Amino acid sequence: YDLAKSFNITKFKLPITANYTFTDAEFKSNFESEFGEWGNVVSGDKLSYIARDQFFVSLGLIHEKWAINVNAKYVGKMRNTAGSGQIAQDDVINSNFIIDLATEYSIDQHVKVFFNVENLTDEQYIVARRPIGARPGKPFAVMTGVKYKF
Repeated sequence: YDLAKSFNITKFKLPITANYTFTDAEFKSNFESEFGEWGNVVSGDKLSYIARDQFFVSLGLIHEKWAINVNAKYVGKMRNTAGSGQIAQDDVINSNFIIDLATEYSIDQHVKVFFNVENLTDEQYIVARRPIGARPGKPFAVMTGVKYKF
């Protein structure tokens, strides 16, 4: 949705995008698996590595020659292995909230330069516990470059 239209702003666009995903994934039968993330599964166990709640929101400021976007993403806690009930502390992958910034400037119809900052707040988070322990998420990162459109 372009918020600029609501405020009768014509020089800029103020796009806002939001997305929420709810996932309630569970096994429907009992079985034994050699796959480490599943193990001995009981009907009703929640799947590993699937967050119940995920949310994304983006707010932009766009002009003829440049654009700035702030993006925020939330991923809820997840299990490292299939199971039900409270997630054990050594099995949980905690939720995370990451903010990114993306900018670009058009030099002409073919060339744009960009500057992006990922994980703006340098949030420290775990994305996985396999194959050999906790795996960190992407730290604060800066990327700049040139895009050329043929």
